[in-house]
Amino acid sequence: MRMRFLLMVMLVAVPTVAQADGYFFNEGLGPGATVGGEMGQRFDGDGLSLRVSLGRRVNNWAVEGVLFGSNLNEEGGSGDFVNPQFMALSYGLDFRYYIPLGPNLEAYAKAGLHGTSITLSALASDPNGLSDYDGRGYDVGGGISWFVRPFQALGGSSFRSNPFARLKVGLFADLTMQTVRLNKDRAPSLDGDLRMWTFGFGIGSDL
Repeated sequence: MRMRFLLMVMLVAVPTVAQADGYFFNEGLGPGATVGGEMGQRFDGDGLSLRVSLGRRVNNWAVEGVLFGSNLNEEGGSGDFVNPQFMALSYGLDFRYYIPLGPNLEAYAKAGLHGTSITLSALASDPNGLSDYDGRGYDVGGGISWFVRPFQALGGSSFRSNPFARLKVGLFADLTMQTVRLNKDRAPSLDGDLRMWTFGFGIGSDL
């Protein structure tokens, strides 16, 4: 269902090519993940979620290395927002397709593959052995971004006359819907779904 939704978004998008080739860095925070599947029977999303990416864009397409995750607590356990027990951390590669909405506003759809691990937070207890799971999965999602070129007004658009003219800064809201299968020695596999909203800033440069 998630992959079908992503394909529909890409097919109905107006194929407008934006002149936005270049590199970008994004960083965002949000509330703890909503956890489903077998993981939802053992974990609650709590604390914060995070997302960091570094990527390369060509026209309306982009590829990015991503690091994202969420604090977790054992269902009915002693952890709380301030002192979460676990961290579900993922790393991998995402592909994006941008949909121009206005001069400085864009939406995007994304999909990717990642590895995931659940680790114990510092000073936290794990009486039921829920840490040290790791595995693989995929994610789909999308978001919206708004950006400006703050230094373009200082001079010409060429790099020689204004070396900062191509610099872009902006804000974004991102939704990641993640599906994973985690494994651990002498323990059954654990399937799960995590849904994370993150809000943050980005910086980039046109080539």
